[in-house]
Amino acid sequence: MGMDADKIQKNFDDQALQYDETILKLIPKYAEQNQFLLELIPFPTDKELKVLDLGCGTGVLSYLILQKFPESTLHAFDLSENMIDKSKELLINFEGRVSFQQGDCTQDLMGEDYDLIITSLALHHLTDPEREGVYQEIFDCLAPGGFFVNRDVLIGETEELTRLYQKKWREFVSANGEDDAYWFKRHLEYDQPSSLLQQLNWLRAAGFCDVDCFWKYYGYAIFGGTKGDCHLPDDNQS
Repeated sequence: MGMDADKIQKNFDDQALQYDETILKLIPKYAEQNQFLLELIPFPTDKELKVLDLGCGTGVLSYLILQKFPESTLHAFDLSENMIDKSKELLINFEGRVSFQQGDCTQDLMGEDYDLIITSLALHHLTDPEREGVYQEIFDCLAPGGFFVNRDVLIGETEELTRLYQKKWREFVSANGEDDAYWFKRHLEYDQPSSLLQQLNWLRAAGFCDVDCFWKYYGYAIFGGTKGDCHLPDDNQS
């Protein structure tokens, strides 16, 4: 990991106990995004899904997926040991359907043949080359027909748009009684987001089909693609 992985791990280890409360004050439309992510999953609820929650945090999305898809099994992966411990507490009633792994997605194997890989507010801590490499690894870990969806922080396609996104985010944080200057400083210290267009291009280069942005609000977006047949039509065909 380009940034000191130990530093990022300690940051999230320290945040784990208060994370679920704090996240509502820092991420606009967080609950709405969670519901949208759940509804976006393109499989029937009775399918025996094999799922990877990459950067599972406290396990909120894992819980929602395991609840909605009762035949599913899920592998919860996170850099932070304390986050893994919190997710184990939340997912205790799904024993036998969920496994856990503390690791670094830029270095460690994450499994294979997943029907669904979901990641949320995690990959923006990587450098651009690392993020591009992880997208390729995610593609390789999916089974044919598998679906990948990412909810993450963005920069704008221009510096002006980035400043707008940052302004709107700081207004939201401040309106929730948090110190926006403090959180903005931490954002600059720990986060390395890319633009949406750049990331969609990386997904296509990795081999994903049906690549698109499904939801966006200023500097936050939900986007992804499918591991399918992306052959372009023959230009000679009428």
